[in-house]
Amino acid sequence: MSFTVRLLAAALAVVTLPGERVEAMPPDSTCATPSHRAFDFWVGEWVVRDSSDEELGRNRVRRVAGGCAILESWTSARGSTGTSLNFYDPDTDRWTQVWVGESGVRLRLEGARRGESMVLRGTRARGDTTVHDRITWTPLDDGTVRQSWEVSTDGERNWRTAWVGLYHAASDGGTSGSPLPAWTVGATPPTPGAALSRPRSPPPDSW
Repeated sequence: MSFTVRLLAAALAVVTLPGERVEAMPPDSTCATPSHRAFDFWVGEWVVRDSSDEELGRNRVRRVAGGCAILESWTSARGSTGTSLNFYDPDTDRWTQVWVGESGVRLRLEGARRGESMVLRGTRARGDTTVHDRITWTPLDDGTVRQSWEVSTDGERNWRTAWVGLYHAASDGGTSGSPLPAWTVGATPPTPGAALSRPRSPPPDSW
């Protein structure tokens, strides 16, 4: 059985309901290496806001499977949901994210820590077009986390910012940090050739 299959099975076995205790990582866990902990800055209870400080949604991000995986549980401001499983594979020295949204949106991304940021990339089909996704999470000095989603439909020659959110700790009432500049917020992933515009409402179930 592959490492990925074993990890998926272990993570599903410890998925908790709201209010239940999250599995703690044992001190001697085999997943306590710096590489396994490289995405820990994303772990927390978050309120996600856009450039005008409007709430996009809430994200609960927690370690599961003895600290060997990170489970994301997203609920948008409009009530749509999605989840992702994130894990480091020592065999490939890569991080993987598998995302599924309730509308059927599916992403499989891979990547690594680049400086202070986690950068994950993947591809998906949209009709006859191959869409390249690049998502970056960056911890900021004020304790917030910035997440940006970029897309390319021309073989990565050009990238467009599709979505940006700023994570504020829910324990602070979701108000810590500074609003994002307006130009950083785009629409949901654009169709080929479509211009980006500031969204009138949050993306349906992206993050």
